Order: sequence, then structure tokens, then C-alpha cells
Amino acid sequence: MDVIAAAVSLPTLFVKNLSQVAWMSLLSVIALMVAVVAVLAYGIAHEYSWAPREILVWNIDKVPVSFAIVIFSYICHPVLPGVEASMENKSKYRTMLALSYFFVAIVKVVFSVCAFLSFSSNIQDVIVNSLPVGVIRSLVNAFLLLNGIFSYPFCVITIIQTIEESVSPDSFSCKIPDLVWFIGIRVSTNFLTLLPAIIIPHFALFMAFISSLTGSAIAFILPVIFHLVIKQHELKLYHYIFDISVLIFGFLAAALGLVYSGKSLFEDLFHHHSNK
Repeated sequence: MDVIAAAVSLPTLFVKNLSQVAWMSLLSVIALMVAVVAVLAYGIAHEYSWAPREILVWNIDKVPVSFAIVIFSYICHPVLPGVEASMENKSKYRTMLALSYFFVAIVKVVFSVCAFLSFSSNIQDVIVNSLPVGVIRSLVNAFLLLNGIFSYPFCVITIIQTIEESVSPDSFSCKIPDLVWFIGIRVSTNFLTLLPAIIIPHFALFMAFISSLTGSAIAFILPVIFHLVIKQHELKLYHYIFDISVLIFGFLAAALGLVYSGKSLFEDLFHHHSNK
């Protein structure tokens, strides 16, 4: 299935700028919203079985792992400079970014709470797998697949552009035709993104482990450090207090995420090998 998805996604990489990617991203958002609405509709239709008190149940081993995955889902920083550069009116960048994060946060909170209330202790790592086998589950999975295919170039095009800007065909001793270089980079990048999906079991836990380090650094630690260094002569006391609080939170999130996601990953891998 991973190989098929990679093959289907490959043509989406043959775009040359983010304005073309934006249309595919729009299709991915539409596909995702259809899937979200379907799950919400199922949950609301079964609201008689909701047990709100269960939301307050905490599993200390799972919270840091879940939080690491949440952090990873918000990390879009590598593509943001390219998004700003491609905008016709760059003065609206901050407004666009704030509104995007706001609406994404609202959708994720509503979706996750509704799904948890609907499936409770029977909820799966992938929420849609908690749906009963049938038309709704097949429909949701189909639209999520479309979402993955159409959102893929948005995540990967920045990597391709960075490679193309850093290395040119003329850098090699032998002459590489521009068309071969253009196609080769995209096919190679597609293959490299396929490899982790094939060879890494428990991919969600693996991403939680990686996100605990890189995600916390990108989202909480490095921005604060840069802000403190660059704006050190302009900051008030309350700025320092807020920045230091975020910095401490970032280090705690990274440490706890690394420990608990690493522990869960090790246990699952050990269990996986012991069952062979």
C-alpha cells in the first residue's frame, strides 16, 4: 500500500512553484474536511454513549507521547519562508499564519474530543480505524488517502527546491542533462520518503520520538533563544519571564517526550520481535 501511494504521489512532485502546490493543498484540505465531518457526524449520531468524565483520565505514559505527536502535527516551519516568498501581498502573511493555526487548532480539538467520546477506551492509534467496518469507514479512508496524496507535495517541494538551489548539474564531473536532473531529484526524493514508511514499524511512535527533539526545538526552544538574543535590548521584564517559561516548557516537553516515546517504541519493537 505504501508503494502504491508513493507511486500515485510521484506525479504531484513535478510542479515548479508553490502557487501550483497551493491548488493541490486546497484539494487536500477539502478531502480532509470531508473525512473530519464524516467522523464528527458518526460521533454526534452516537452521543448517547458519550462519557465526558473519561476525558479527565490521564495515562502518564501516553500523555508525553501524544503531546509529541501533536507538536509534530504543527511543525510546518521549513515551508513557511517559501510560502511567504510566494505570496503576492506579503503584508498579510502574519494574519494568514495566525488564522491558519487558529482554525487548525479548533478543528483538531473538536475532532479529537468528539472521537474520544465516541470510541472511549476502544479508540485506536489511527482514529478512523475505530469506525465500524462499512461504508463510512471506507469513505473516510478514501478521502484521507486523497488528503495524503495532495498534501504530499507541500511537504516535499521545499526539500526539492533546497537541493536544486544547493546543487546544480554542472557540479558533477560528467554532464547531466537538465531533464534527467529534474526527474532524478523528484524520483529520488519520492523514494527516500517511501523508505521510512516501509522499514520503520510503529511509525507514529518513531515520529513522536523524533518530534520530541526536533519539534520541541523548532517550536519552543530555538525561537525563544533567537528572540532573547536578537531583541535583548528591547525586552521588558515580563518578556523575559514569558520567554523563559516557554523555554523551560520546551525542554520539559522534549525530555519527557524522548523518555516516554523511546520507552514505548522500545517495548513495541521488543514485543514485535518476540512474536516472530
